[in-house]
Amino acid sequence: DTRFVIDHEGEAIGEIGFVTQVDVHRFTAEIGYWLSESHWGKGVMTQALSRITQYAMDELGLVRIYADVVDYNKGSGKVLEKCGFQLEGILRKHIFKGEDYFDQYVYGLVRSELQ
Repeated sequence: DTRFVIDHEGEAIGEIGFVTQVDVHRFTAEIGYWLSESHWGKGVMTQALSRITQYAMDELGLVRIYADVVDYNKGSGKVLEKCGFQLEGILRKHIFKGEDYFDQYVYGLVRSELQ
């Protein structure tokens, strides 16, 4: 696991990180992140995702990064798309949370598409 704190004026306001996969998937990583709601819509996560994606591919030699997004988290999907990730598929009713089932959207970016 590789994790980074997102800092704003000395305060931790979020986190971003990725898990490199193993064996035949060793050049792929799953990325995840969160940001305090008071900082949503300010471009903070777009900037963090862009930087970490560049780092993971340039410094660690990753070829593919992907993210899973629950269907009601439209903001997360928009952040991924702004950073060049493409929607690769939808796993229908793949997430069970609370008392409901939700679709899971899978986004991916390969090195040749890096902006």
